[in-house]
Amino acid sequence: MVHSASSSLVRILLKHAVDSGADTRPLLYAAGIDADALEDSEVRISAASVYALWKQAEMHRQDPNFGLHVGESMQGNPGGGLLFSLMMNSPTIGDALDKFCRYHHLMNDAIQPVLEVKTDMASLSWELKTPWPSSSRHIAEALLCIFQSILDHLTDRRFKPVEVRFRHNRPDDISAHQRIFRSSIRFAQSRDELVLKKRLLEETIYLADQRLLENLERYAIDLTNRINVQDSWTARVMQSINKNLQGKKPVITLIAKELAVSVRLLQNRLRGEKTSFQTILDGVRKETALHCLKNSETPLVDIAFILGFSEQSAFNHAFKRWTGNTPKQYRESTYH
Repeated sequence: MVHSASSSLVRILLKHAVDSGADTRPLLYAAGIDADALEDSEVRISAASVYALWKQAEMHRQDPNFGLHVGESMQGNPGGGLLFSLMMNSPTIGDALDKFCRYHHLMNDAIQPVLEVKTDMASLSWELKTPWPSSSRHIAEALLCIFQSILDHLTDRRFKPVEVRFRHNRPDDISAHQRIFRSSIRFAQSRDELVLKKRLLEETIYLADQRLLENLERYAIDLTNRINVQDSWTARVMQSINKNLQGKKPVITLIAKELAVSVRLLQNRLRGEKTSFQTILDGVRKETALHCLKNSETPLVDIAFILGFSEQSAFNHAFKRWTGNTPKQYRESTYH
C-alpha cells in the first residue's frame, strides 16, 4: 500500500512556510510535489513526498522548535475541515476522539491516532504505518501539539493534560513546551503521548448537531471509498502511464520500476483487479485521443506521436478498434 495524505494537509504545511517568509516553489520542487495538484481538495499526495516537504521546510527554517510551531499554526483548524467538523458535532469528547481515530486517514493514512482508556486515565498517541518519521523529534512535537489543540477546541479551552510524554531527550530550552502544554512534561519516555483523565471523555460537546454529524459521516465514508479506489494498482498504473505518455509508448518494465515492484508482481496485482497493463494503456490512450480530438485542432499525426504510436496508420487502426470510427470520422462528427 502506498500511504498518502490529503492536499489540504500539504497546504497547511505550506501556509506555515509562507508565514515564515519562505518561497514554497523550491520546497515543493525538491519534494517532488506538483503545485497545481494541490488546488484539488481530493488529490492525495504520497506520504513520502509529504515527509520530504516537511524535511525541506525544517531545513529551511533552522528552528529548534519547528514541530511545535507547525502544530501551533494548525490551531485554527487542527483536524482538517471535514475531520474537525466530525469531531465538533460529536455528542461527547470520547465520541469526538473516536471519530478522530476512525477518520484520520482522510488527512494522513501513514499515521494512525490511538486512544487507550484505562482505569481512571486515558492516553492519546499514534501508530506509524510507515517507518520514515519514527525518529523525528519535530514530528512528535507537532502531533502532540495538534492533539492538545484539538482537545482545547473540544473543551472550549479548558483542557489541561495530566502529563505529556516524549520519547526524545529533553531539549536545553523547554519554555515553548511549557507554554503550549501547560502541564507536566516528561522526556525519554517509552512513547509519545498525551495523558488525560478518563472522565474527560464523558463531557458533552454542547454545540454538536446530530443531524449534521450523520451527513458529515456519510460524506466521510464516501470519501474513504473514493480514496480506496484511487489507491488501487489500476489507478496507480493509470497515473504513471499518464505521466510517461509523452511521445513514447510506456512499457510495463518502466511502469513497474517507477512503482518499485517487479513486472510479475505488477501483472499479478492487476490480474487480481481483473485488468491488465495493456487494457489500462489502451484506456489511457483512448481517453487522451478523445480529449485531443474534441478540444483541439491538433493534427492527427501529432496526436499519434503524443500517444506513442510509431506512425499515424497505427493510431488510426487502434482508434477504430476502440470506437468503431477513424480519428478523422470522430473529429468530423463532433463538429457537426
